[in-house]
Amino acid sequence: FKQKTAYEIYQCDWSSDVCSSDLVLAQLSIFEGGFTLSAAEAVVAMPEGDSRWSLDLVQSLVDKSLVRSGDSGRMSLLQTVQAYAAEHLDAPRHPNVGWPGLRHDAERRHAAHYAATEDGTTAAQAALEVRNFVAACARRTRAADALGAARSLAGAWDGLRQVGPFCQAVELAERCEAELELDGVSRMLVNGVKGAALCALGQPRDAAPLLQTAVDGARTEHLRAREVQYLCTLAEACMALGTLDDAEAALQQAARAASAASDLRLDVRVRNGMGSLALERGQLQPAQEHFSAALAAARHNGELRWEGGILSNLAVIAYAEGRLDDSERLLREALGRGQQAGDVGWQGSAQCNLGLLLLER
Repeated sequence: FKQKTAYEIYQCDWSSDVCSSDLVLAQLSIFEGGFTLSAAEAVVAMPEGDSRWSLDLVQSLVDKSLVRSGDSGRMSLLQTVQAYAAEHLDAPRHPNVGWPGLRHDAERRHAAHYAATEDGTTAAQAALEVRNFVAACARRTRAADALGAARSLAGAWDGLRQVGPFCQAVELAERCEAELELDGVSRMLVNGVKGAALCALGQPRDAAPLLQTAVDGARTEHLRAREVQYLCTLAEACMALGTLDDAEAALQQAARAASAASDLRLDVRVRNGMGSLALERGQLQPAQEHFSAALAAARHNGELRWEGGILSNLAVIAYAEGRLDDSERLLREALGRGQQAGDVGWQGSAQCNLGLLLLER
């Protein structure tokens, strides 16, 4: 009944806009989990000879309640409308709507957009766009575009590590390995994501060699930020394996690379890793110093996700020192930052630790 109603509304009295509106709505059905206006502008193409701005027609679809506009500025389609609109990608209802290869072209533009924006996406944006990154990775894999698939995979992992499931990143990476000819940057990105996801899944022994290969690839390609990222994750794997000297060596290399890059965002990750290593060794004062420096840098950068995680680490030190009031305060603050950032994993960790602390008190 709902699909029929949507069809009737859609076909009713659109006069001269009908053809172009059909095309715009059909292309918007490519998105998964919503989209921004900038993404719509990158993906939606207008028919040849139509000089109107595609975003004007997007707004007209909002006015007709076929596209929903949220408070955050993101837009989305109702599931029934999305399913209906997707039919136009392959079999347009209107005889004058559509052009050959519409689905292929829209999917290509969608994947190109997300592959291009992956490196500049914030943690909060990645969490919101995770389904689009996953879809882009799958589509670029089908199209045998190794670099596009790998870059989309990296963007997908930035979201999946916050909202899960981690195993989906492993599955996507293994599909890339099986179906694509990976080399250079594409192999580095796939190895980096698979290694990080396996580490998050509690499989550090399998993760470590992949992460070391990713580090080597980043160095070959002169990608400092990736090098630091992979070295810090490799250090996490080494700590999980109990090889603390190897973890220290990885973090020292990461510190040198971060210093050469002069990027405070990288310093946050390195300092947090050094704090975690000191904590593993029972060195509370050095751990406190590293975490405090990391927290100051995270706050300076406006990185809520990292701020929440580091506050949780400081809460562990406060608990170990018997400062239970400080530990509770830090955990509550960490939980708030995790909620603001939308990081489900760190929210869960803070809630668990806070619950255990309250139970003990």
